Amino acid sequence: MSVDFSKGTATFVMSHWRNDNECSRFYLDQAIDGIFAQTDSNWQLVIVDDLSPCAEAREYLLEVRKRSPQKIHVIFKDTNDGPGICRNIGIKWLMKKGRPLYFSMMPMIYPILKGLKL
Repeated sequence: MSVDFSKGTATFVMSHWRNDNECSRFYLDQAIDGIFAQTDSNWQLVIVDDLSPCAEAREYLLEVRKRSPQKIHVIFKDTNDGPGICRNIGIKWLMKKGRPLYFSMMPMIYPILKGLKL
């Protein structure tokens, strides 16, 4: 499969909620690593945190953003409304840019898509 998004940046929208369960952090890391492993580096990631009750989880998202601040954007919500609302917030954030969009649902892990140009 070959898809060319050369006219714009592909955007992944990821809803996020985590308690103090380290397994959740593992899957978050796997999903983000999969995005970084894509064959085309023309992408961005919008992570919308759904008021995670774990302070360490929110702090960790700030560390994740530091990994690539031009590509990773983190939005922290003040209420817990579920993954659908988080995705809608990510889409609204993106609407002004008119770019291709992908949804990321934990624990989705992205394989390297050979021949796919993002």
